[in-house]
Amino acid sequence: MHATETMLRSHPRADARRIHSSAGVIDTLSLCAAACAMCADACLAEDVHVLLLRRCLRLNLECADACVVAARMLSRQA
Repeated sequence: MHATETMLRSHPRADARRIHSSAGVIDTLSLCAAACAMCADACLAEDVHVLLLRRCLRLNLECADACVVAARMLSRQA
C-alpha cells in the first residue's frame, strides 16, 4: 500500500470507497507541483535574459501552487 493511501485510511472518518482513487489523484497532483517547480527553476537557470521567460515562470509557479492546494484540499476527509 502506498504512503498516501495509508495516511488516508488512518483518518477516523475515512471513506473506504474513495481512498484508492483519492490517493492516486493526490500523488499525481504532488508530482505535477514538483514538475512545475522544477520547470520554473530551469527557466531561472537559462542563459537567456530571465525577463524573456517571465510568463513561463509565472505560469509554472501558478501551476505548482494550484496543484499543491488541490492536493491539500483532497487530502481532507470533508
